[in-house]
Amino acid sequence: MRTFLEILGWAGSITVVASLMVSRQRQFRWMNLAGSLVATGYNAALAIWPFVLMNGAIVVIDAYWLARLRREAAARSAGLTATDRSPGRPRPLPNEASTPPEPGPSPT
Repeated sequence: MRTFLEILGWAGSITVVASLMVSRQRQFRWMNLAGSLVATGYNAALAIWPFVLMNGAIVVIDAYWLARLRREAAARSAGLTATDRSPGRPRPLPNEASTPPEPGPSPT
């Protein structure tokens, strides 16, 4: 059992280190998430709580970024820009976006 845990710990560590060499963000996040999950399990089995906390935090951070990347990809495929999705920015009503503004009095 001890040998299996050591192999698991090494696999998690190697996966995290290998993820740092990946240039594509989505692939980096998935590899980092997998390695951190394995490392969290390994450290929990050995009751190394500071590392359980650290790797658990990395798992949460990677999950957040993967969800954000997915939302951004969905928004891009729907034709939205980053400013269209900004928090606090009111979205135009459908008829406002397609109707040109009415001419007003010209400034003198």
